[in-house]
Amino acid sequence: RRLQLPHAVTGVAWVPFKELCGGKLGASDYLAVAEKYHTIVLVGVPPLTLENHDETRRFIVLVDELYEHRCRLVVSTQSA
Repeated sequence: RRLQLPHAVTGVAWVPFKELCGGKLGASDYLAVAEKYHTIVLVGVPPLTLENHDETRRFIVLVDELYEHRCRLVVSTQSA
């Protein structure tokens, strides 16, 4: 599967939370992101609750992969 991040330049990717954690992506997809980009700007992160368990789980896997590859993660949350 080919993951495209249209808002990316020179090792930095700006990505909406729903695009990375709201779909059917997994560890191998996040590994590819971590290998391609040194910084991820993740915007629109909702409160992580039991109601959005799948998104929360994917977010944790994403953070693990980024950490393992020493990538920077900038997080912007949704406004209330």
